[in-house]
Amino acid sequence: MSVVSVAQQSTISSDAAPRAPQLSSPGDEQIAARILADVRAYVPTLRERARQTEVLRRVPDETIKELDELGVFRMCVPVEYGGYALTPVQQFDIVAEIARGCGSTGWVVWVTTTSQQWVSFFDPRFQAELFGMGWVGPLNSGVITAWGPGFARRVEGGYMLKGRWPFNSACHHTPFHHLGASCEGETDQGPILLQVPHEQLQILDDWRVMGQRGSGSNTVVIEDEVFVPEYRVRPIGDIFAAKRLAPAPAGVLYQVNLIQHTASLMAAIAVGLARSAVELFQEKIHRRGISNSIYSSQSEAPVTHLQLGELHCQLRTVEMLARGNVEKVQVLAATGQPADELEIARTKLESAHAIKLASEITALTLRAGGASSIMDGNPFERLFRDSRVVTLHAHTQIETCQEDYGRAFAKANAPAPAAATQQ
Repeated sequence: MSVVSVAQQSTISSDAAPRAPQLSSPGDEQIAARILADVRAYVPTLRERARQTEVLRRVPDETIKELDELGVFRMCVPVEYGGYALTPVQQFDIVAEIARGCGSTGWVVWVTTTSQQWVSFFDPRFQAELFGMGWVGPLNSGVITAWGPGFARRVEGGYMLKGRWPFNSACHHTPFHHLGASCEGETDQGPILLQVPHEQLQILDDWRVMGQRGSGSNTVVIEDEVFVPEYRVRPIGDIFAAKRLAPAPAGVLYQVNLIQHTASLMAAIAVGLARSAVELFQEKIHRRGISNSIYSSQSEAPVTHLQLGELHCQLRTVEMLARGNVEKVQVLAATGQPADELEIARTKLESAHAIKLASEITALTLRAGGASSIMDGNPFERLFRDSRVVTLHAHTQIETCQEDYGRAFAKANAPAPAAATQQ
């Protein structure tokens, strides 16, 4: 397996001076509207680079730099460190628009901005270290699962860490990586999450996949143990339980349940891909005919009219379901209502269902686009592949989410033992 050297990982560096805080109100509507408008204007550039992004198997450095200039990678940074702390709904709209231009770029923005919310559960020293650095691009990427998959052992002042972590999306672009690990001799504590500097790991050149090819979700490796100081480590269980080491940063973003935020916002990628597919189909019907038919223009065929109607309703359904899901997550956090097992399961299920429906939209446009749609590099086939991959993420496996919701619903609505006995 070949390895990408540190020198090849990115031409973007942190040569700039540390960012001085430019305090704004969390979720400032004018800032959010400005970023959204700028991103919308940037969509044509993202579409032009979509093919290049797939070939590179990572987002081009110029795209990272330009998105940084638009403020995209400050969406989840606390205002205390000069960020914007945009609300989940504001972030949803921006991620969806980026994915409308390029699915892989939308994935990278989603995975790196939501992971910054996790940083707020670490020692304030690490928060200042990461959020205050003059880095161009996303700040944090990584891999976390219930079983590690790295291996750590405690030493004086911290931990020694080694391991292999697959699916580390955006790993080429971030100065730190959060890596899950089981800790030798500390099974009661459960797995831990360690923040590791970029230069202390290697990136394997192994990201060759069906879709989301430009997400740069390579395996990262630490073969020889590296030292991770205590202040860059947190038990994963404590993070999920929202146990902070310091007061939460300002804004509703930092009151939102981590799982709900990550899962619900993921649907924004699918929404953007579906919008792009529908837009492309609406444009193409006036420029092509239907082979082996009497229609020299696809726009004249009744079947096309039926498809346009179906696509309209499917897209509206996906948009309302996905955005409404994020809105509910945000309202619950803003009103201080805790997310119980059923509510978390509902969030994941609705996100998974929206993603599934969006994938069906791209399948319909692929089929309706004719045989040329299957040609390598055709936008229809790329949108189809990218949307299919989104359905396969662990957060949004539809059957798992359906089962989890059904189990939680049945448990929450079970009759009292006495009533059950009387029946």
